[in-house]
Amino acid sequence: TEGVSGMAATRRRKSPASKNGLVLRIIKAALFGCVLTVLAILLFALLLKWDVLLESSIPVVTSFIKALCAGATGFMVGRGLQQKAWLFAGAGGAAYVLLAFIAFAVLEKVFAVNLGLLADLLMGFIAGIAGGLLTQLKKA
Repeated sequence: TEGVSGMAATRRRKSPASKNGLVLRIIKAALFGCVLTVLAILLFALLLKWDVLLESSIPVVTSFIKALCAGATGFMVGRGLQQKAWLFAGAGGAAYVLLAFIAFAVLEKVFAVNLGLLADLLMGFIAGIAGGLLTQLKKA
């Protein structure tokens, strides 16, 4: 019996639903979202260079990239969660937006908090929820 209870305790510590496990999961997923963003921006830059897309498409495409990457972050956070996956996935989407904002602010040496950031955080939260809900649909 001692071995069984020891195994159960080990399983509980490694559970993605633990507080530290969720925070780490959100951070890892947000970092993945940032890497995905860089790759998508590079692909977009190539499409602009090859005249496949027009410069006028930049605002729409960058918003799409942000939403897609926030959704991917939410999907990664929501995978395997049994309860409140939508909430944690939304938090993951918002964390991605915040991390991307900080990364680009450091690169551009401009740190301006404004309503645009608030709108992006809300969009990231909603896109993260959508990504998290996709993980729940697979279970149904």
